[in-house]
Amino acid sequence: MYMRESKFLGEYVRVILEHHKTSGTTRERVYLRDSVHVLIVDDAKYLYLLKEKRWELKGKKTVHLISGIIEKDESPIKAAKRELEEEADITACTLRKVLTHNQKGTVNQRKHYYVATLHKQAKVDNSLLCKYSLRDLKRLILQGFFGPTTSGSLINFLARLDSIRGR
Repeated sequence: MYMRESKFLGEYVRVILEHHKTSGTTRERVYLRDSVHVLIVDDAKYLYLLKEKRWELKGKKTVHLISGIIEKDESPIKAAKRELEEEADITACTLRKVLTHNQKGTVNQRKHYYVATLHKQAKVDNSLLCKYSLRDLKRLILQGFFGPTTSGSLINFLARLDSIRGR
């Protein structure tokens, strides 16, 4: 049986202390606001990742999925659409939910993963996005080009890509 005590209650983060009545131990739990993560694909089988604002970091290009926090009273799909428009200036796409991951433990958060399929008339800003073939993306993952979070998300997306595209 745990007694819960609020340590910090912010807009995006809550920190709760849980005191176990019998053992006297205390553990800290961090609760983050839910987030969305979007992989962009097109009909020609290319995938797009967002360039980091610091495109080169220690000689390494840095890219990641479009992602962001779900605002208060916002649905995950609306948050995904908003993040696509804010970060990549993309509005002409179809969104499909792929996965919801409930991260539990010391840090708790629900992550919603989407694939955005670009419409034929969609324009891609090459100053914001990097274009990858499936083959190149797999090679870069194996070479450790991406960080662990992006790599794990991309592996999950690639494993589901056929079902995402309706095959």
